[in-house]
Amino acid sequence: MTDERMIKKRRLAWGLASQRRQLKARQRILTSKELKMDYSGVLGKTSEYLKSINEQSQDLGIDNIGEEVLTGLDDIAGEVRSEISDIERKVEQIDAELSGIFDNSGTLSYRLHAVFIHVGDRATAGHWYVYIHDPSTNIWRQYNDERVTIVTDINLILRPSVGQNRNATSAVVIYVRESEQKRLIQTVCRSPISAEIVPQEPPVPEPVELLNGLNQTDLKEVEGTF
Repeated sequence: MTDERMIKKRRLAWGLASQRRQLKARQRILTSKELKMDYSGVLGKTSEYLKSINEQSQDLGIDNIGEEVLTGLDDIAGEVRSEISDIERKVEQIDAELSGIFDNSGTLSYRLHAVFIHVGDRATAGHWYVYIHDPSTNIWRQYNDERVTIVTDINLILRPSVGQNRNATSAVVIYVRESEQKRLIQTVCRSPISAEIVPQEPPVPEPVELLNGLNQTDLKEVEGTF
């Protein structure tokens, strides 16, 4: 299957999944049992209660509740039940379509390429580092500020919260199609640095380079200082 056809199928799957989430959200509202019964049940019980009041209206000395109110409650309860059934039917249809949407599409293998780790209690603060897989050597490396180290225990990547960093979480995970790794991936800093990196001062430009960036007025001022 071509990439273009696969992208179309993915977009279709994303659209169906979005519809399913919306339907399930509506279903949860209609079937919520915060009052020990769902929405249609509440309407039905309300209608029954009002009908019982009408039966006792003469004894209670009150006017009858209008028939249109009772009929309206029954109608709404029926509409809710119908909507719930319709949602269930649509969800089943979407599930069936999603389960077969990638049939006959072939097999595409993806390789875990990078995992971005966040350490901290809040997403707006804390510390970030990353694990990157080098397909040319089949080696994982950790890039943590200025330090680059080879990772031999894959559990450090798959289960970052185990060990000393209890607050570590996998914030971003990147996969790359296995057949495209060589074309798409160029791993940065392939050789780990064992020695501590010593910051160096930037080189001081030669006087000629400094003078080239000055205008005539500045140049005269500079010449006057020598």
